[in-house]
Amino acid sequence: FYGTHLEVSSQLEYADAQAILPQGTTTTIESKWRKERGDEFIESTKQCFYLMDTNRDGVLTRSELRVGMYSFGIRL
Repeated sequence: FYGTHLEVSSQLEYADAQAILPQGTTTTIESKWRKERGDEFIESTKQCFYLMDTNRDGVLTRSELRVGMYSFGIRL
C-alpha cells in the first residue's frame, strides 16, 4: 500500500507541475481553447494528460490512454 501511495503521490506532483509549465509556443488549438474555455480548462486538461502519462515521456501510449479512460468510467 505504501509503495502504491508513493507512486500515485509522485504522479500527482508530476502532473501538477507539468500542467502549470509553459510549453514553448502555444498552438493554435490551445489558443482557441484558452480563449473559449479559459485558463482553468487548459490547466485541468493538461493535468489529466500528465496523470495518464505514467512513464513521463510526454506521449500517451494506447495502454496509458486505455487505463486513463477506464479510470474515468469509459471502457475501450
